[in-house]
Amino acid sequence: MQLTKDTVVLEVGTSKLSAIIGNVNASGVYEIKSIYKKEYAGFMNGEWLDEEKLDDEVFDVLQNAMNQAGLKSIKKIFIGVPSEFSSVYVKEVTTTFDKSKVITNGDIEALFNKGDNFQDKEFSTINRSPIYYKLYDNKRIQQAVGLESNVLSGLLSYILCKRSFIDVFERMLNGFGVKQVEFISESLASIVGLFEPEQRDNFVVLLDVGYLTSSVALCRGDGLLHLASFSVGGANISADISDYLAIPYQKANEIKEGLDLNLVPTLNDFYKVKYRGESYRVAYHDIHELVYDRLDVICSYLKKAIDICEYDFPQYLPIYLVGGGISYLRGAREYISHQIGRPINIIGPKVPNYEKPEYASLMGLLNVASKSNLSLFESIKNKIKGFLTK
Repeated sequence: MQLTKDTVVLEVGTSKLSAIIGNVNASGVYEIKSIYKKEYAGFMNGEWLDEEKLDDEVFDVLQNAMNQAGLKSIKKIFIGVPSEFSSVYVKEVTTTFDKSKVITNGDIEALFNKGDNFQDKEFSTINRSPIYYKLYDNKRIQQAVGLESNVLSGLLSYILCKRSFIDVFERMLNGFGVKQVEFISESLASIVGLFEPEQRDNFVVLLDVGYLTSSVALCRGDGLLHLASFSVGGANISADISDYLAIPYQKANEIKEGLDLNLVPTLNDFYKVKYRGESYRVAYHDIHELVYDRLDVICSYLKKAIDICEYDFPQYLPIYLVGGGISYLRGAREYISHQIGRPINIIGPKVPNYEKPEYASLMGLLNVASKSNLSLFESIKNKIKGFLTK
């Protein structure tokens, strides 16, 4: 049987489904064969807005991506799990050995298994990663394998996903003939894809503002310490403008995309709106106030997410902004930074042609999934080598 390193990923966004097929090699180079996106009804408050059409929408996205990549079938697929369907638990777990020994991958796996004792029928563990480890000297380290100690402990991060989300996609994809379905937190994948391990040794805070929902994730090391989500996004700004001017949403969205909040309008500055053959003059000041009101809502949720987090991180550390909701709205970053009293930086993947903030999750998912696929591939290859040398 011919082994393949092709990695297939589905990102589940609030307004779009996105499939990507490719790989990230050992040098960190992205090799992308296809990307296909499609708008769909999405979700809000952890509920699908049109679940009856979800199967057909997912099938269409995957089929088009496969056609572009020249694939006839998919055996394994990685599904990105949005923050609204996720929760994070962090716990310190310790195991003691009879005598000092060299720590192995098996010992790390056993440590995670010991802490993975969640008895919740509504959620299942999808990702497990370390914040840090400790050995006999009680010093924090990022890697323990290969070191010698009689004690192994770790501050471990467990990401759980709603069982209902898992059931929907496992049923659906098994019906498509996919034998393996693996789930990855979109928030964790974004951070791992955007930041080097050295950067993650300190705290990393990611604000992802999407179309209908947003999330705040706090990461350290390889794991999430905190994750919060709220159902407010860039679409709410366009909807506010649409309601105020009594114009279609798409027209309001065009107005939003043309705004520059860095400008200070006077009462004599007007925005020209053309609709149904007629032109209207709308005061810039009025539109800006609408946008500020909605950004204030996002700021309030962001402040709350920081306040309820039990882990303190320095005030000077920047909060990184990704997603397509407001990252393109000129002046939004500066306004939020001023309102919450923390620096805000817009960031995107360092992937040619996909540097935009809206690609943070998709590229991060491909990065994490490729590493998982590569590990499996190497494991199979090593087993074959071992068999041949017997």
